[in-house]
Amino acid sequence: MKVMKNLRVLLFTSVMFILFAGSAAWAQNRMADEIYLQNGSVLKGRIVEEEPGKTLTFETGDGSRFVYPISDVKKIVRGTVQLRTPLYNASRISYYSLNLGMATDFGSSIGTGFSPVDLNFGIGKSGFGIALSFGGTTYAHSTYYNNEYKVTAITNISHLAVGPSFTWSFPTIALTPRALLGYGRANVVLKSSKATVEEGTKGFFLGVGMHTRFFTTHRWNLLLGLDYQHFNDYNGMNVSVGFAYTW
Repeated sequence: MKVMKNLRVLLFTSVMFILFAGSAAWAQNRMADEIYLQNGSVLKGRIVEEEPGKTLTFETGDGSRFVYPISDVKKIVRGTVQLRTPLYNASRISYYSLNLGMATDFGSSIGTGFSPVDLNFGIGKSGFGIALSFGGTTYAHSTYYNNEYKVTAITNISHLAVGPSFTWSFPTIALTPRALLGYGRANVVLKSSKATVEEGTKGFFLGVGMHTRFFTTHRWNLLLGLDYQHFNDYNGMNVSVGFAYTW
């Protein structure tokens, strides 16, 4: 079906963009500047601003910035050393993300998913957190008849769920597996040549998945998500891409 093919192409292009951008950020983040101070200290990070003959503004691996008089700087080595810690703060566990993706129910249905509110609140620096998700998925159910696919039903599933999460931070990416439990609602529109019928159901929503964030700036990340979702008799897998703001 043409719509299915277009959705697959869109998702593949989006995922490749995320991976390419993340790889570029990884390569950039691995190189850093190094400054030697007159007091014997050695700092690794990046030079943010330099006022010739006066001051030098330096950002360390954890995102902290310091301003040094040029007279305090003994030597500068530019972009030739590797950071042991991320150039941008990888310890940020809390984030808000906006995601768009493609979903399948493991059968003849394919659809799109959208999460306007996807939050993760970190608990201290332990890595543990609380995840909250509000979003929806729309499936188009089709059958093959007379040498063509015809849409016989459309299912809209919305959810509001919360649950535990844990974040592993690495120099350039962060992995956040999570489990969600909450409220779900489905609206099914049945289509036929004679009439259109709507049906609605409510119940518990269960979601289990993983968010992978690629560090691009001090606050903004690119995000790739993979989530299994269960609601009443509906089971689906959602692959999403988006942007995340961390704090």
